[in-house]
Amino acid sequence: MNTTSEDTQKEMPKRSLGKEVLLRISITLLSTLATLTVFEISFRVTAFLPEYQLQLKTLQGPSSMLHIVLHPELLFTVKPSSRPDLNSLGYREKEINSDSTRPRIMVYGDSFIMANNVDQSETIPAQMNQRRADYDILNFGVSGYGPDQLLLRAREEVPRFNPSLLVLSVFAGNDLMDLLSNEIFIETDSGEVVRSSSNAVTRALPFLRTEMLLRMVFMKRFLPEDTETMLRNTLVFDETVHLSELDEQQQHVIGALLTHVLSQWKALAAQEQIPLRVLVIPSWRGTHETPALFENEELILSTCQKLGIAAFDARSILQAGKATAYYDQAYRHLNARGTSAVADTFLKFLLSDGALPDAS
Repeated sequence: MNTTSEDTQKEMPKRSLGKEVLLRISITLLSTLATLTVFEISFRVTAFLPEYQLQLKTLQGPSSMLHIVLHPELLFTVKPSSRPDLNSLGYREKEINSDSTRPRIMVYGDSFIMANNVDQSETIPAQMNQRRADYDILNFGVSGYGPDQLLLRAREEVPRFNPSLLVLSVFAGNDLMDLLSNEIFIETDSGEVVRSSSNAVTRALPFLRTEMLLRMVFMKRFLPEDTETMLRNTLVFDETVHLSELDEQQQHVIGALLTHVLSQWKALAAQEQIPLRVLVIPSWRGTHETPALFENEELILSTCQKLGIAAFDARSILQAGKATAYYDQAYRHLNARGTSAVADTFLKFLLSDGALPDAS
């Protein structure tokens, strides 16, 4: 009796079964890998990034919510048309009429220009437009943006919309600190200011976009909880910081960053052959506290003067006992009366220095 042959015949089905199991496992793994690869490619093509709804402090109503989308270069953008008062670019402005023959003025700024605490018709650009309906004066404000983020947006949008005048509003309270914390530009050891490849958002985003999808499926959040909390609290809600509260090195870096960013704004205006004007909104401490502290304002104004950029200092109309009447005391932003006062005096400044284009 040949037992060896019989044993071999019994082992063959076992070996075939083992290979079949291994094959099926391999196919499953490859299929899963292929699926994840397809997801990863599609997420990157469609720029899939985390989105968050933020409640703006002390505000109520539709304009109290801000729907943001994380962005590796800008840190975040406001989701287009996510509120009835937002256009397809995410700005608190009507859709821009490219066929309009009126001279166009683009006003860039932060929450003092977006002005979520007042009606859309009561923002500074809107009130300027009501006084001069022969222009299209457009609101390009984004709550939480600094001059560096606005610069990146303006580089894309100014050539597209071909304005006759470019306005940058700078809020002295937190825009200087934004330049340091945003890390969009950094100063190297050699003293050169360059674009940075790393910031809070790029460090927070995982290498694989599919990780965010899986985390959302199983954990109901895109990123780790502590990371999301940090981003929510720092990207939009900027705290007022004055230069004297910083060390000498931080003050030096902020000065270098401000000079670089404002010089880039000037270069953009020169490239498009249009004038640039800067509107300086004073800090809360400067308008409400005694003694007033204006070191941030002075740095912005002196840098503009050094670079040959005409700037309007709004301190003259927002202090001297008028602050209570002109500010939303809870939100610490200009109320409708305050935006009206700034719009009126800033228009007079533009007229007096010849910056307003001929609308005839």
